[in-house]
Amino acid sequence: MQTPALDNISISSLRNFIVIADLGNITSASEELFITQPTLSRQIAALEDQLGVQLFKRVKSGVELTEAGRKFYGHAQTLIQAFDDFISQAYYFRSVISGTLKMAHQKSGQELVIAMNRQFLSTYPNVTIRNMEQSGINLLEELRAGTFHVVFIYGHEKGAAYKDLESLPLGNMYNMLLVARDNPLSKRESVSLEELREQQFIVPSRFISPYRNREILESCRSAGYSPNVVSNADSLLEIISDVVRYSGVSILPYIHNVEGGGQVRYVKLTDYKAQYPIIMVWRPDEDNPVLNTYVDFVKARVGDQTDTFLYTPEEQRILL
Repeated sequence: MQTPALDNISISSLRNFIVIADLGNITSASEELFITQPTLSRQIAALEDQLGVQLFKRVKSGVELTEAGRKFYGHAQTLIQAFDDFISQAYYFRSVISGTLKMAHQKSGQELVIAMNRQFLSTYPNVTIRNMEQSGINLLEELRAGTFHVVFIYGHEKGAAYKDLESLPLGNMYNMLLVARDNPLSKRESVSLEELREQQFIVPSRFISPYRNREILESCRSAGYSPNVVSNADSLLEIISDVVRYSGVSILPYIHNVEGGGQVRYVKLTDYKAQYPIIMVWRPDEDNPVLNTYVDFVKARVGDQTDTFLYTPEEQRILL
């Protein structure tokens, strides 16, 4: 019999196993952990494969531990406690790290960046973070130039031209159509690309978001028409203003506070790729110890949850 591969069992999978065992229901556990149910089920199946035993059996109310699962439950708790004790000591020694980290983000990643930085600074109080929201600049070019140490952008923006930069997937946004409230489409629950044929489009400029600009134009052409672009905007604020000004439309990831002013509304797009990745990017040759610590910190927080939405129209939450 082949020996199970036990050397790469993750702490996050052990934590999630314990939550499922405590709640006795994978659906309830997924809500508690902010992880989609399929992702959680795959994670537990992988853990069972690694251990070579079945940990849960299905019952009417959900799941319950097998005999092997009950034995493993105690060991998992011991391992997690030992790991947490180790981390607390490691953080104590690492918290002496000091310095400045310069970063920038696109508007859609604002809440993620704030949440991440809040946790980082509570662990490393001697670090100073200078954070800037994008405003009409190409963040990857500024990163190369040394203006920033790390930037948060849409994943598709980092193409072959930026293969010299390192990146880490963080999660996904949710693509939707932004419509002016006085546009008849704002009363719809969903819209197809074909139905946008006569609409006035506001798109991000090629300078700040070349991939996004090209993606929108090519998607419309695939639907059988060239979009009527009335504005190439250099910021989210400009996109929103021009959507209102022209009673037009724009395609962009869902950001839950955009609708707050009451002048625009998000509508679902039925034939446009829903998930839109957010990534963290940095220069591998950057000689900044704070950056290395920050990257390691983010990697530990994100773990294996990168296939889950950061925000959805139904639930605004951040997976941290």
